[in-house]
Amino acid sequence: AIIAGMGNGIMLHDARGALSSWNPSALRILDMPAAELEGWPYLRKEVDPVHEDGSAFLPGEYPAVVSLRTGTPCTDTVLGFRSTAGNRRWISINTQPLLRAGDELPYAVVTNFTDITRRKEAENGLYWSEQRYRSLVEAIPDWIWETDAAGRYTYASPKVKDLLGFDPTEVLGKRPRDFMQSQDAQEFGLQMMSFASRGEPFSGFQNRHITKDGRTVILETSGVPVFDDKGHFRGYRGIDRDVTSRKHGEEERARLKMAVDQAAESILITEPDGRIVYVNPAFETITGYGKNEVLGKTPRILKSGKHDASWFAALWRTIARGEVWSGQITNRRKDGSLYDEEMVISPVRDSQGSIVNYVAVQRDMSRELEMERRLRQSQKMESLGQLAGGIAHDFNNVLGVIQGGLALLKSRLADKSHLHYIELSESAVNRGADVAKRLLMFSRDGQIQLRPLAFADVADELIRVLEHSIEKTVEIVTDIPPDLPIIQGDAGQLYQMLLNLCINARDAILDPAGERKSGRITIAATTLSGEAVRKNFKDAIAPTYVRISVSDTGSGITDDARSRIFEPFFTTKPPGKGTGL
Repeated sequence: AIIAGMGNGIMLHDARGALSSWNPSALRILDMPAAELEGWPYLRKEVDPVHEDGSAFLPGEYPAVVSLRTGTPCTDTVLGFRSTAGNRRWISINTQPLLRAGDELPYAVVTNFTDITRRKEAENGLYWSEQRYRSLVEAIPDWIWETDAAGRYTYASPKVKDLLGFDPTEVLGKRPRDFMQSQDAQEFGLQMMSFASRGEPFSGFQNRHITKDGRTVILETSGVPVFDDKGHFRGYRGIDRDVTSRKHGEEERARLKMAVDQAAESILITEPDGRIVYVNPAFETITGYGKNEVLGKTPRILKSGKHDASWFAALWRTIARGEVWSGQITNRRKDGSLYDEEMVISPVRDSQGSIVNYVAVQRDMSRELEMERRLRQSQKMESLGQLAGGIAHDFNNVLGVIQGGLALLKSRLADKSHLHYIELSESAVNRGADVAKRLLMFSRDGQIQLRPLAFADVADELIRVLEHSIEKTVEIVTDIPPDLPIIQGDAGQLYQMLLNLCINARDAILDPAGERKSGRITIAATTLSGEAVRKNFKDAIAPTYVRISVSDTGSGITDDARSRIFEPFFTTKPPGKGTGL
């Protein structure tokens, strides 16, 4: 009754090895009917008996047969077979030979076996799980590791050799900081002590490691704490990833961004449809638009109206073909002012060759164009100066002859009543000589005489002349402080400049096209600090300057004419009414 109720399979083999009896559990475990077991010495080939390693289980290897042959028990022999349903099942077999007194060999053998199929399936699942885990650990490009509570490596995956050049066995027992640069090792050690004391995970630690051959690589370390079943801290399990290339790429991108942000040229990046996704600080400075005001919009906000639709269509056709467009463009700032730019637009392609962005680099040409205009003006003035110098020399020669003739005539004149005419002629010659002198100054053959002078004296002399030469309907007033400093200047040049300005002012007031026939001309002077002047004129070195202005209530000057006021002989006056010079 005890044997019949046992969960293990029990069999009795006679001296020939044939089965003579068994319990119900034996039939259940073997999944065979009793008729198939009677007289059965060992499992038939149909059930495919095998060892644990999968090799065939031979008849002579059966534990009952071995015990009958040797008279000794067999323990924990594992045997696998296929059930009636065709599934592999496993049993663990123990045998006990039965001997009579004086016999050397047993007269029977008791076989006791246990169903270990579930255990074997669990072991097999665990084995393949470990194999999968191991293959994954060894296949990923990162280094998997484990440390004990003291921070020493207890496991290192083979990838440590690819990352640092060390075999896993060379790493075991050492600490992570043993492979780091000294500065990083010290910082990492302090961080790990802090995290380990709290039993917290860590991630994203980047440290410089020294490889076995002396190279420096940057590894990014992350780890989670490991605890035993009682909650005691046992160490860390983590992963190290080589981020050297990524780090260098980030540094390169940071340098590139810094260069773009600090570039003097305006740079903007757009989507293929023209929407702006990036502008650098120079763009904000030049255009007056803030970054948040233009992101998501198109460069149309800068349109000046100077270019027609066909001009922009040609530009878009060029860049849409993937070609680089370059040229000059006139844009409009936020405050409405226009400026000229030299612009280069380049397409940006992805790895498949598709255009994903456009990059526009724009350089403000306002200063260059102004310098070019001034250069042309300077060349005109240089040519005019050469012409004026030649005329002045020839004119002086003519005046010299006239002046000599008048001197001879004056010394031989018998009738002194005619001396007045000679003196009048000499006065005219002197005025002509003064004109020649000024022409020579204009041509740089003469020298400007800078002397200390009071501007109020020059203005008073000018007003006395103007009161007799300008219509009475034009009022001339001055606004000159009594404490105005003495200035360094050429009185003749200053007088001529003010005279010309006042004559122009009179003509503007009495413009035939206008309705007003009266007005006011104001000559004013005020002091300015040298610092204020140097904002526009870098070569200004004096601590104080005097600003002189001439203003009138006349018709004014148009925007088109203002840019040409320094051109030689340019004038808006009709023929017979004067010249620009």
